[in-house]
Amino acid sequence: MSLTPPPSGHGLSPREQQIIDLDEAGVPVSEIARRLQLKPRHVSRTIKMYDGSMSVNERFDAMVVAGTIALANACAQTGKVFA
Repeated sequence: MSLTPPPSGHGLSPREQQIIDLDEAGVPVSEIARRLQLKPRHVSRTIKMYDGSMSVNERFDAMVVAGTIALANACAQTGKVFA
């Protein structure tokens, strides 16, 4: 399957790029998850986001979750709290 991720610098994290690269090389989802120490469900969702099979609403929901996690991680690193 040929995926079409956004151009570099447009929202594709280094980890997402690793997932996409391994998928394009034909590595099975379970092996990608094992190599990158991720859950297979996360790998599948990432692949689905960039292969065009995810609806606009699903993409939006995934971005909200990812943004919330990133914000929580940033707050945890700085000791700040967000509401």
